[in-house]
Amino acid sequence: MLLIGEEEKILAKLKRFCAYRERCCREVQQKLQVLGVPRGLIGGFVQTLLAEGYIHEERFARLFAGGYFRQKKWGKRKIVAALRQKGIAEAHIRMGLQEINTTEYLQVLHRLTEKTWKQYTREDKDKRITKVRASLMRKGFEPDLVSRAVTQLANSAK
Repeated sequence: MLLIGEEEKILAKLKRFCAYRERCCREVQQKLQVLGVPRGLIGGFVQTLLAEGYIHEERFARLFAGGYFRQKKWGKRKIVAALRQKGIAEAHIRMGLQEINTTEYLQVLHRLTEKTWKQYTREDKDKRITKVRASLMRKGFEPDLVSRAVTQLANSAK
């Protein structure tokens, strides 16, 4: 049980926490655990923040997907995995991925392919192709797109 007035202080803290940057329900739940709030009360705080618009999971997914693509150059697979890890619903994940422009996505993939290709100049061609593919896969790009981009670059770099 929380003391009288303590609930309002925690709610104010959570509102500041959510106002600082977009948050998802799981992040708020973790914050409440860190603050030492009993498990039985966590759901009530989360519901209050949802009702007041401090937490909005679709908005979170859209900002997360767009931001991690533009800033960190993550591929869709890695973004989806990260959103799933945060407990975001599949419908919200699909909405988030719509923030990524297909043309821009392919341009970023090709730029990363070229950049990575240049990093492995000392390797023979087959090893170089393998390393570039592995690097792009770790960034979360789809295998078929990676194969196409690497093959295209390898053929043009003869």
